[in-house]
Amino acid sequence: MRLAAALLIGLFITDLDRGADDKSVEYPRGDLRTTTVDDVRPNLDVKHEMWSYRFMLDGGVQVYIDFRRADLGTFKGKVLGADLSVVGFKGEEYAVVREYPEENLTFDEGTGRLNVHPRIWFEGKLPEAHRVRYETRKKGVSYYADLTFSQIEPGCAWGDGIFRFGDQEMMGFVIPLPHARVTGKIAINSDTMEVSGTGYMDHVFQSDRASNLVDSGYRVVSHDRGWEVGMFFRPTNSYDASVVGYGAFNMGAGLALFRPTGMSFVRVDRLEGEDVPSQILLIDGEGRQRVIERSRNLQRLSLLREVGGIKKFIARQIAGGDVIIYRGVGTIDVNRPMAYDFFIVD
Repeated sequence: MRLAAALLIGLFITDLDRGADDKSVEYPRGDLRTTTVDDVRPNLDVKHEMWSYRFMLDGGVQVYIDFRRADLGTFKGKVLGADLSVVGFKGEEYAVVREYPEENLTFDEGTGRLNVHPRIWFEGKLPEAHRVRYETRKKGVSYYADLTFSQIEPGCAWGDGIFRFGDQEMMGFVIPLPHARVTGKIAINSDTMEVSGTGYMDHVFQSDRASNLVDSGYRVVSHDRGWEVGMFFRPTNSYDASVVGYGAFNMGAGLALFRPTGMSFVRVDRLEGEDVPSQILLIDGEGRQRVIERSRNLQRLSLLREVGGIKKFIARQIAGGDVIIYRGVGTIDVNRPMAYDFFIVD
């Protein structure tokens, strides 16, 4: 998990020179739009970005694949990362993280292929086609996932997708792949499973010095009776906003956005030593609500768990603590099943 620690620490690195007194947050410019190849292409104007895939497969199996690019400055330099987590694979869970030099990154607009390694990539021009491949071996364990998308819903975004924090910082969020059918194969060592289900992908990108922006984030994916997805972040106390991010949904009446202006934690439970929201209330500017309820946690990851000694001490000082990820299942508005992954800076 050392790479994940380094890369996500990059999402939270503090810049002590940020002297802005502007505590405002500006929401994205524009309205609902369909995403294009520009929303998948690496955004080299920012220092940190992540393409996040979530797969809800038959039999209760969940797969998480993240591609990351980060500039960690003197701490680590410019790096690429790719991590895979599998939950419910024949009753077990697995997680692996790999690190590669930034020079590995290539993107072909003609094929929509992004490479971080010859055996770790995604490809396909959305929404016509898409495929994700992850194959690696680490510490004597082989990991493999090859998943192909079909019946792909067009991607969507709230305008330019960019939330502007004060007069210096920004965070972007777009949803190039909100819902699709998925088939393929996953394997741990020689134990192989043919799988089918649904998949999702979003793209988050942000300026550096982002520890001044958010202290937690909440991603939800529901592919039941239509679909509803979203990512919601809680800004730090440095900014006058209780939430940034948005959701999108299509329950059969057409594509629409849910743009919250308020977020509150109705209930917070103690989960494996941390206070984690178990019920979140989101309210938009017209008073419409969403209730996100976490019912069963399936995986907890500490991103510093494989970093020891002085390196761990330095990492905690830079990040302001550990980054804890919780993944599991719950509901949106009581009756729509969803999968979640939350992160909290401890």
